[in-house]
Amino acid sequence: MPELNLDKQLLKDLAEKTISRHIAITGIQPKLSVTLERVKSRSRLTIVGLWGEYILKPQHEQLTAMPETEDLTMHLAEVFDILICNHTLLRATDGNLVYIARRFDRVKGKMVHVEVGYNN
Repeated sequence: MPELNLDKQLLKDLAEKTISRHIAITGIQPKLSVTLERVKSRSRLTIVGLWGEYILKPQHEQLTAMPETEDLTMHLAEVFDILICNHTLLRATDGNLVYIARRFDRVKGKMVHVEVGYNN
């Protein structure tokens, strides 16, 4: 399991930095673009600009269990043969669960056209 160093203060600092640099991922739910780094025998998730391999969604201060709800929703979509990305819940260093999804609309830093559909 990759290490995820994340807490409320770090999230606040990153949000301010991201907004001031105009590199935010759109949408109302807080999210970060991350990439998986492997250092020796360990791996960790590192926050990057818009071009990360994964989207990470931490807990929301006003809306409880947002990561868990999104993970459940994706599992339900899969039950109904809707194409979904690889995703999971991870525990951050502060003990909170976060939702992480692998991006399928980027390949080697370039956008890829994606059409949503059913598995038939």
